[in-house]
Amino acid sequence: MSITKIRNQFASCGLVAAGLLAIGLILGLVITGGTPDQRQAVAGPPAFIVNGITIPETTVAAAVQTIQLQMIEERRQAGGNATDIGPYDIVNANSRAVDSSIAAGVIISIANRQGIKTDAETVEKWLPEAAAEEVNNQYKQFIQQREFQTMLEEFQLNSVKEQHGEDSEQYKQALAAFNQRKALSDEKFFEQATGQSLADMRKSAVELYQRSLRENPARLVSFQADLAQQKLAKKYEAELDTSDEALKRSYDKYTFQQIFFEVGKSENPKDRAQEVLNKIRAGMDFSEAIDQFSDLKPPEGDQKPSEFAQQTQERFSIEVASTYKAILDLKPGEVSEVIELPTGASIYKSIKVEPAVPEDFEAQKAKRASDMKQVYATSKLMELLTNERKVAKIEWKNSAYRLLYEYDEIMQTTGLRYAEFAGAQNQAKKIEELRRIFDELHDVSADSPELVACLRFVCFNQIDTLTAAGPDKDRLNEERLGVYADAVNYVNSIEFKFEYINVLIAAKMGDEALRQLLDIATNATIYSPETFPNVERVQNLLPTVANLASPNSPLIEQIQSELAIAKENAEEAKKFEEEERKAQEEAEQAAQRESQGTPAPESGG
Repeated sequence: MSITKIRNQFASCGLVAAGLLAIGLILGLVITGGTPDQRQAVAGPPAFIVNGITIPETTVAAAVQTIQLQMIEERRQAGGNATDIGPYDIVNANSRAVDSSIAAGVIISIANRQGIKTDAETVEKWLPEAAAEEVNNQYKQFIQQREFQTMLEEFQLNSVKEQHGEDSEQYKQALAAFNQRKALSDEKFFEQATGQSLADMRKSAVELYQRSLRENPARLVSFQADLAQQKLAKKYEAELDTSDEALKRSYDKYTFQQIFFEVGKSENPKDRAQEVLNKIRAGMDFSEAIDQFSDLKPPEGDQKPSEFAQQTQERFSIEVASTYKAILDLKPGEVSEVIELPTGASIYKSIKVEPAVPEDFEAQKAKRASDMKQVYATSKLMELLTNERKVAKIEWKNSAYRLLYEYDEIMQTTGLRYAEFAGAQNQAKKIEELRRIFDELHDVSADSPELVACLRFVCFNQIDTLTAAGPDKDRLNEERLGVYADAVNYVNSIEFKFEYINVLIAAKMGDEALRQLLDIATNATIYSPETFPNVERVQNLLPTVANLASPNSPLIEQIQSELAIAKENAEEAKKFEEEERKAQEEAEQAAQRESQGTPAPESGG
């Protein structure tokens, strides 16, 4: 499993990031009903057990749904095709869901060992506090946004003043509106913007959290992880030294150089680093060693690796980043021993240490202490989670999730077994392991058919990419059609269907290719900018596919009919959009004339 992905998922399972929306998305996805004592039983069969904490399949499935919805929203905001979810997307969503669920089990077990209760009864008592904190965090974010919005409004107000003058009616109206909004308290402004008072929103959040847990047993694990995270974070915050002396020391600037040996580029990064360290100890210049041996290279330009590898960081940021902690033990000019990292090995050299206490330290120290506590607690939790993950006991109950986990272990750069399979020297071994996973998936389709079909496809593609031309590649080509045929049953991606059609054309299977084209053409009859370009693609492929299909196949006429409907609907949609655009333009012109006191133009007759 990827430690980076676990960290990201662990961070996202906190109360602030999870939010009320995520809870709402989970509603209705699992079996409902049950008392606290019954919840584990009705939450469905277990997916796996982590350090004695049972993770139900419904918990993982709910996480998959939420992650896929996040994917769609992210693509929509980026202007891409939000609904085109392919096999890699499905595998990625399941992978992240399994990672986050394992992280939840690990953090719950850590809290339990430290005497923090996370049972159902404790969670129920804690929910009002959790809901209130979530709303408070949202409120804080809202107020920060208001402050930014006020700055923009002031800028716009000054623009009106410069354009029309201080005595103009436009400026006076804009100023009055601005002052009216600014006079509102934050809570009143929040209420006007959201339609709900802060107190009412807290009450609604509590009710939603409680109903979520009551109706959705799978939600219990997520709440337990949130509770464990919060209580552990508060415990670690209390540990941090925030005396004036410690706060001043936290600003110290450490300048250092790094030689990095990456997993996959060096057969054994630790041994390679030791060889280079021996050269440095024997008199080789550290900068020269960077230029000759480091895998950390400048992304572009003429900059030397030794210049690129030099950086300066605050003491506190180094203290919470385990990667660089060894630097704190070095005096200027000293070189560290070899430091093993999840992605390789490093050697550091300290260049200088400079105090950097800000002039307004007294004004900043309270916020500095608060920020440091939060960062320290998060770092401590991540460090614990990472270390615990290395020795966590996972008992798999769903074979599809186990094989997905094993796939990630060897493919993700921070997977626990990645180094074992990295590099060209281990390529044959990686192919063999991917083939084992691919073959085992054939016998577990009943567990999670969608995941199994998509993971088989992803494994197959990885094997295909790694396999050189020859008999092995030829055998893969014989398997390709079946792998696509299995996956296409569970994938709605139009791009993937086009890929499948090309595979079918290569196999001269025209009838099945016609069925896929008909499905795409039917989908395109409902006009959208994303689906309409597929009309032309289907039209271009149709002659080739028809020549490979059964003579006079009725599917050809059906496809042509669907394409005609799609074109007609597109024309209607574009006509409507143009009418809407003109109406909007006329409305804006009328409003502008009214504001300027200009009469409307006479219509011709």
